[in-house]
Amino acid sequence: MIIDERNFTLGLDRVSSIIIGNPNYGDILGKRIVSIDFLETEDNYKRNALAVEYICSNFKKRGVKTYENSNSSDCLVFVKTKNNIKEFELFKNIVALRNNNVTYTNLAESKLVSFKLTEKEINLLMNEISDIFERYYHSKELNACILYQHYQYLCAYLDFLYTFSCEQSYKIHFTANDHSPIPVALTVICLKYNLSTIYFQHGSISRYFPELIFDLSVLHNQKSLDLYSLDNSRNIGKGFVLSRNLIEPLEKVLGKLKRIQEKSKNHVVIYLTAIFNKEELLDLVVSLKNDIYVESVYIKFHPSISSNHKNFILDILSISACETIPTFDHIAIIGNSSVLLELLSSGIPSLNCFALDSVENDYYGFVASGIATQMRIGDNIRDIVKLISYNSDFVNNVTKFNPSFSRNYRNVYDCVCDEISIYIGIMLNKQFNEYKNYFLENQMAKLIFCHTDEFRKITNMELIHLGFSIENMIIFLEDSFKNRNRKLIDVFNDVLLGGANNLLYIWLQMYKIEWTGFKPSLNHMDELLLKVFHIEKDIGKKVYKILENKLLNILIRYKYIEGIEKYFSSSNYVNINNLHINRRIALLKLLNDKNSNLDINLLYDGVSSYNMLKLEVQAIHKNDNLKINHHSLECEVVNLATKNLSEELKQYVIPVYDFLRKKMNFMDVSHNREEVKNLKSLIIGNIQSSTPFCFTRLSDGEGYIFSKQQSFMTLDDIKNRERHWWGCELNSDMREEIIDSLAMSLYNVDLIGIPTIYRFIRDSVDKTESLLGYLQGRGMYNVLQGLHNSSSMYNLNFVGSDKVNLSLLTREEDFVELMRIAKHTVFITSVKKSVLDSKFDSDLNVSYIELPTHFKTSRNGLYNTNSEPLPFVYKEILKEIDKTIEKGSLVFVAGGIIGKIFIERCKQNGGIAIDVGSAIDMLVDAGIHSLH
Repeated sequence: MIIDERNFTLGLDRVSSIIIGNPNYGDILGKRIVSIDFLETEDNYKRNALAVEYICSNFKKRGVKTYENSNSSDCLVFVKTKNNIKEFELFKNIVALRNNNVTYTNLAESKLVSFKLTEKEINLLMNEISDIFERYYHSKELNACILYQHYQYLCAYLDFLYTFSCEQSYKIHFTANDHSPIPVALTVICLKYNLSTIYFQHGSISRYFPELIFDLSVLHNQKSLDLYSLDNSRNIGKGFVLSRNLIEPLEKVLGKLKRIQEKSKNHVVIYLTAIFNKEELLDLVVSLKNDIYVESVYIKFHPSISSNHKNFILDILSISACETIPTFDHIAIIGNSSVLLELLSSGIPSLNCFALDSVENDYYGFVASGIATQMRIGDNIRDIVKLISYNSDFVNNVTKFNPSFSRNYRNVYDCVCDEISIYIGIMLNKQFNEYKNYFLENQMAKLIFCHTDEFRKITNMELIHLGFSIENMIIFLEDSFKNRNRKLIDVFNDVLLGGANNLLYIWLQMYKIEWTGFKPSLNHMDELLLKVFHIEKDIGKKVYKILENKLLNILIRYKYIEGIEKYFSSSNYVNINNLHINRRIALLKLLNDKNSNLDINLLYDGVSSYNMLKLEVQAIHKNDNLKINHHSLECEVVNLATKNLSEELKQYVIPVYDFLRKKMNFMDVSHNREEVKNLKSLIIGNIQSSTPFCFTRLSDGEGYIFSKQQSFMTLDDIKNRERHWWGCELNSDMREEIIDSLAMSLYNVDLIGIPTIYRFIRDSVDKTESLLGYLQGRGMYNVLQGLHNSSSMYNLNFVGSDKVNLSLLTREEDFVELMRIAKHTVFITSVKKSVLDSKFDSDLNVSYIELPTHFKTSRNGLYNTNSEPLPFVYKEILKEIDKTIEKGSLVFVAGGIIGKIFIERCKQNGGIAIDVGSAIDMLVDAGIHSLH
């Protein structure tokens, strides 16, 4: 046998299924079936014999053809129509998420050439064809459309069969059509050769579509899943739902639908199917032209309609055509077409007029499902449109057809795309183990990005039974946070405190507290203590220490002494004797001010010389009279650090300090009260004399300013900082513009704060070999080397610590003291005006210029949260500064890195500008400051 009959008839069924369900299918085929008039006989035996003769005689004249250039590749496809190509592009984009260098062969782009068979081979083949069709038609429905399409299918099937008669190395087959003859033929041939098959639905479907036979099917919506009956026992493949009409924010789409609905007049566009009724179309156009509600009428033809036919219709109707879906507001009147869903998804009110074509009324079920309204020719369009309700029921109904109408779908979409890509990777590689971690990562992303509240209720053991590794997932979360994954950080805002059943959700709760400044109650902290130490667990020591240390940070941050004492009596891996030096410092600073049963002396046990220096430098108070200054401390650090770190400091840090040494008046402000006093006197003197002055701080993030000249920070570092500050990455032009403006702003600075030796001590420990392996270290090196090589430093008067702000403005009274001296004070900050107003007496002359907030505080109620990120609006802020700042104005600026540009502009306008940074967060008790 040349033909595998079971395989072949599978395709015959698929081709005929949609024709059986559509009695008007002949209108689509038109002239192609006019010669098939012999099936009208009531004699079934004769009918079948004539059908088989038609197929055999036509095929014998045509013969077998094969495809040239069918060289093997990874993926075999036949895509030709516009919609199929669109799905193919989506498929390729999804494949690229996980699988690079995939090659494709599209046979629709290959030439068909005749394939010579011997007379004996031809006779054998014709006998097989005749026998198969005789048996098949004996018990099947038959009409002219089915016969014509079966003949097309036969030709394609044999062309593919002979093209691929030799062994091929294709791995997967893609199709976006499950019922047309040529794509179906290729699919069943691929099934014959055991290729993995992948189907992307290209349009809306009806109940007549053939069932799914693919290894992987990517459908438009839940309705399609229901219609395809994925639960059928024959359908063992993997099914996905993926929206093809991603909407803008739901409120925007609904707002547009309602806005168009409320207009006094509207344009109307008629969307035609491939088989429309001309008389009914004419009646509709006449009716619309006579309707005062209708401003103008247009037609959008189906792509398959010929240009001659279009022009003929347009001449009769005397109206214009739209080549594509128009962007202007309008009401859509549509026959039985899936374009209705695309229009609704873009905010166009849509009416179904079933009289426009001969397709079964409500073929796709849009009216019955409540997402479209039916109209009849002659109806009052205004009245119908006014009665449409775009309420929650509409949203629920339309979500079944377009899942992106559900909130947070963008996250779901990304996760589904990633999971599809993973499955395709397995099909390409046939090695599941390579993709196991991809699956876990994807499933984790689904849990935290798409179903955060439901995720809270799952237990540790349930996660483990589902195949999750708690340890791997927490590491995944840690890495996502370090990379400032926007989706993860958005999730923090939706996380609820209390009631968590698994350690992963507890990780999210603790990061919510630490990152956003959300204040936990004592009950919340007690519950974290209970959960972290007593919830069932099956994780490694390394990861459990992450959780324990994170919990300790929270307890210290909120000064919960009783909780800290409970912590050390219950902890599994962390105790006072093995605390990281940074937590010893944070704990010592707290316990110095509080009564506790903990033995504070234990914090000094087993500490190396370098770490002892850290502890003394960072935990000591100003009034403890530290016997050290910046210069001598530099020498001590170089002597005590590891050899490699010492060399780094001598190469990248000490020479810069030497270069600036004569101007370094305020490097010890965190430990020297006299320096703080001198700094305050300097600022007060400028306020009293109305002398323009500005102080700018450059910490590790400000390495960004010098990224064009210095190479310590990588492009990934730069993008990481942008995501950290603004939740998005800038395009290269905007980035360059801002960096250039920042660099220029340094030429007018009077006092600059830089990373001090205290900061290098903070960011290193006794075992640190290099700071180049850390983003913050690379940033500080970029700052210092950038300053060393910048001519702006020659205009500079004073150099101090980048933490001067926290020494100068430690309390509310410190702000007020300066504000009472100034005739006018301006706050340029993302903290809400109402929040700051409540801090100061009404007799103070205060103005506010509100900024978009840092991504970190994007949902913190103390900050402005409803605006574009600062890079996109900073020029507007500069205009506000020009209107507000006058000679002698005292200006407190907390604007992140772009705030440096504002500081310089304030001085230009005669102001005394102070870079207050996180001091403003401490003023309003935002709870987001660093512990050390």
